[in-house]
Formats: sequence, C-alpha cells, structure tokens
Amino acid sequence: MVIWYTGSEVNYAHRATRAAYLLRRLPVGAGVVHPNAVTATQFPTALPRLRAAAQGAAGGATTVLTTLLAWDGNYDRTAPDDTVDPGVATWEAFKAAAQRVAVGATTPGKRALVGTPGDEGFVESTLGETYALRTLDAAGLRRAAAQAANALTARFGNVDPSAWREPRSMVTATAQGLASPPPIPLINRGSYEQIVELAP
Repeated sequence: MVIWYTGSEVNYAHRATRAAYLLRRLPVGAGVVHPNAVTATQFPTALPRLRAAAQGAAGGATTVLTTLLAWDGNYDRTAPDDTVDPGVATWEAFKAAAQRVAVGATTPGKRALVGTPGDEGFVESTLGETYALRTLDAAGLRRAAAQAANALTARFGNVDPSAWREPRSMVTATAQGLASPPPIPLINRGSYEQIVELAP
C-alpha cells in the first residue's frame, strides 16, 4: 500500500479548509469561529460522497448513511437529557470503519503512517480516515457503513439509531492554583485560560 499526499490532498479535509469555506460564503460581519469549532471537521467535505454512497445502500449501511445525512455535523447541540445527535457516534464509527476498509488492519507500520482508526474521535480524523473519505468509492463507503452499523449496534445494544446518543463530551481543564475550574465542552482547537495574580 502506498499513500501519496500532495498539499491539495491534505488541504481537502484540513480544518483550515472548512474555515476558508465558511469565510467565503458568510455575509460580511457574520461569525465563523463558533460554527467551525463545533462541526466535525471532515464531515462537510465528505457529504457529496456520502450522498452518492447512500444510493443503492441496504441494511445497516442504509441506516448509518441515512443517520449521517440527517445530521448537520454539529456535536455541540444537545437534547434535554444532555446527549448529542446520533450522528456524532455514527460519524466516529463510520470514519474508523472507512479507514479499515481503505488500508486494512492496523499494523505497527501502518499505525505510524496513518494512525489508529478512531484515535481522533468525532472532531478530527486520522490520516487514514481522511485518506479513506477521499478515496473510497461508493461501494467501499457502503462497506464501511455496514461495519459501522455492526459496531454501533454492539456498543449501544440497539439497531435503532435514535438510541445511538451519547453525553456531550467535556474537557477537564488543568488547574495550577487553589481550585479547579468546572468541566468545559470539547470544541475544535478551543482553549480557555485564566491567569490570576495576587498582590502581596
């Protein structure tokens, strides 16, 4: 297996590409930071290929692709029970399965090159997942969707995607002082800092 990356291929699914896309399409004065920070990075660029793969899909592959196409990529919005859209867990499982379909089992050599499927969670993607999203044909994406359906059914104990909801991911900040701050929502490349100096 040989994977060649040119600058344009890497940029295809890089988080900066999404920001540039939003900047080109939003009216002057509209915000771009927050929408970009809470949208799964590679999801918007993968949508056309997901739509194509959904044509002719069957069984669990249909369930996964339909769930993804009904999602807008946002992993910040929660239901009253503080769980996120089923698309969040579905996207993570689908990308990981796509990498396995595209490059096979994760050997130590492959891990060093393309990463371990699922390592980046639902926010970002490993190089292998990005490669898979960019290069798999519709049949390959349907195979990944079928594998993801099996993984999600096993994880949540239910074939119904409405049950594939998980709590909103939070981050515990590192404290270097007298008290720890409360957990904060996970966002893409977000950071929170507070520095307090006490006068003697």
